[in-house]
Amino acid sequence: MSKSKISYCSFSSFIIRTPAYPIDFYKNLTKGLFIESDAIKEILKNTPINEGLFLASPELYAEIQKWIIQEDYPVEKSNKIKLSGLKYLFRMSTRCTPFGLFAACGAGKLANETIINIDKEKSFHRKTRFDMQFLTNLASELTANLTIQNQILFYPNSTLYHLGNFYRYVEYTLHQNKRKYSLEALKRTDYLDLVLLKSIAGASKKELTTVLVSDEITKNDANTFIEELITNQILVSELELTLTSPSKKKLSLLNPSPEDCFAARNDRETSSENKTNGYSLELDDLNKQLFEIDTKFDNPISCYEDIIETVAKTNIPFDKKYLLQTDLFLDSNDFQLDKKYTSELLKAIDVLNKISEKPKNTLLENFKKAFVERYESESIPLVKALDVETGIGYLQHNDSFDVTPLLDSIGISQKNETHNHQISLNKAEKIIYKKLQYALQNNDHSIELKQSDFNNNDFSGQNLPATFSCLFEIVEEQGKEWIIIQSIGGSSAANLLARFCYGDPGINDLANEITQYESENYSDKILAEIVHLPEARTGNVLRRPSFRAFEIPYLGQSSLPVSNQINIEDLVLFMKNDRLVLWSKKHDKEVIPRLTNAHNYSYNALPIYHFLCDMQFENCKSGIGFNWDNLEIFFDYFPRVTIGNCIVSKAKWVFNKEKHPEFFKVLTKKEIIYDKNIFSFATHILSFEDNELLPQYVSLADGDNALIINLENSTCIEMLVETVKNRSQFVLEEFLFPSSKVVTGKTDCYANQFIVGMKRDKK
Repeated sequence: MSKSKISYCSFSSFIIRTPAYPIDFYKNLTKGLFIESDAIKEILKNTPINEGLFLASPELYAEIQKWIIQEDYPVEKSNKIKLSGLKYLFRMSTRCTPFGLFAACGAGKLANETIINIDKEKSFHRKTRFDMQFLTNLASELTANLTIQNQILFYPNSTLYHLGNFYRYVEYTLHQNKRKYSLEALKRTDYLDLVLLKSIAGASKKELTTVLVSDEITKNDANTFIEELITNQILVSELELTLTSPSKKKLSLLNPSPEDCFAARNDRETSSENKTNGYSLELDDLNKQLFEIDTKFDNPISCYEDIIETVAKTNIPFDKKYLLQTDLFLDSNDFQLDKKYTSELLKAIDVLNKISEKPKNTLLENFKKAFVERYESESIPLVKALDVETGIGYLQHNDSFDVTPLLDSIGISQKNETHNHQISLNKAEKIIYKKLQYALQNNDHSIELKQSDFNNNDFSGQNLPATFSCLFEIVEEQGKEWIIIQSIGGSSAANLLARFCYGDPGINDLANEITQYESENYSDKILAEIVHLPEARTGNVLRRPSFRAFEIPYLGQSSLPVSNQINIEDLVLFMKNDRLVLWSKKHDKEVIPRLTNAHNYSYNALPIYHFLCDMQFENCKSGIGFNWDNLEIFFDYFPRVTIGNCIVSKAKWVFNKEKHPEFFKVLTKKEIIYDKNIFSFATHILSFEDNELLPQYVSLADGDNALIINLENSTCIEMLVETVKNRSQFVLEEFLFPSSKVVTGKTDCYANQFIVGMKRDKK
């Protein structure tokens, strides 16, 4: 078989993410045998750190202040608060994922050398907005006000569809600020049809009432009917939060927000007697206060308390923990990243693409099989196919799919086990498994994968999306630089950028360049953005510019004209050449849905929303990469895996309670001594060699989170044990320090994380 060639290249810009504090902050904090409580308290008195803590967790901030000040602070609580505060201190110097004032993002250009210099005093700027939880409460309060109801427009619920003599739609109720959804049905009538038709482009209560008034229906009855439709969410107001802002190409740092939308609606509708003016004036005052706060980084907490006091006067319900949302940005100053890194990435992507198989037994694939069995080649309305009673439904068999199917069963026995597990490996995985066995037998600390290892195996023909992103960091080990690949994939290279577009022109420009490229790549189809708000606070992640010419609103407000909104009733499904096609009847074109943000849409999702998001990956991979998957149940230690100068899997150690109960008993002892002896002990009961000791620095892998631990510092050990002692399994990975030559300060360097967008090379 001929060698596969990757047909992708990178966009010319990149995104950088870095903590607010240099890596030396962490090194200095953990360099001793332990960290004194008084030293932690002293650091936590720092005003900028205080401010970051308050924005992250007002409750923890308040408790930390008591711990610092009170001499008689309860001993049993003291340790917990100390470790909680310390975790935040670790985070603000080791983790690059943007979070409040603890980590920032910016943009730069790929060039022939790397120039990324950070001045702690000048390089950072911040943006503070109202949290979507508060804005949702504000919208609900306004909509419930009968006076305001008479001034705003109403639209049909975007989930509404008709089947036979009934309408179905999704309604939600709030339980402790969480949405609980239910599928409702109501009888179809001429009156209801009339109201829904009139409200398609937006209509006021007065206009809708007028439509119904006749000799048989009084104005009073008509008004009561309209109010019932509003109460039951069959009609929704224009004050429902807009997730996509209408500005696309031009972005100012005063990007339209839900707050601005409220003000704009007030300007359009108000007279001097308009009772929304009170809210408008209060929002204006609050926005001025937020602007002032964003001019510096050493704001006293009293500034926030003033805002909380002002908000309280509005009588809008709010939780002070979810009142404000802050992002930190880097003033790029012409940041440059050497193109040599993207060249290395492309080599690794070429190999990973060859060995990454497209999942087969997924929800979408199972749906396709059921669709063919039931409808064959028919075109079926989306709402009918996904209806739980009349169609196939979606999400009915959550337990019946496997994300990573493995083929060609082979047996692997685990020592110290009385039974054998059977797993399945495809050709590529068999090659990798042999390399693992060889490495373990020869005490090798790393495994190298090469293109030539997989000459007879190639999954690269299974498509990747037109654009996707690579998330990586650049580290240093004994003078050698490594690129650690953290993730490759996504439906669009703009997904990880979208929510930060409002705060940085460079990020916004790159996101628009990516989505424009995608439009050109699918010029014969409609790329349509999925607009859905599953929970109020999720809106903080979902807020983004309106990148696409079309949007599919589904329990979410679109910012586009009605003519550019694709209603779910307009969509049909049919199979063509083994592909499931989503088609717009109105536009007579195929629709490619896109969710251009980083939302984990599969969590607790509504079926139609989940389906539309899954359709992003119809006939293509959602990502490529390397992981050990099911082999974790057989081995306790995995060496580092490399491709060229890229690390695609860090060395890791798996601690499992079922296999090694003695070790976990030690973890839960109250009289435990927090030093490295506890983890040296682990080497005697785990399957890796006794001389395969854990390195000094490790990270606790915890989903997207990572806690960096110095195993020669007893306070770090204590923190780790307190974090994992009630778990049945945890994983430690090797930790490599950032390259000292990439993101530099005046006298130190910063942890780094980069996002590079890849696109199909048209050449």
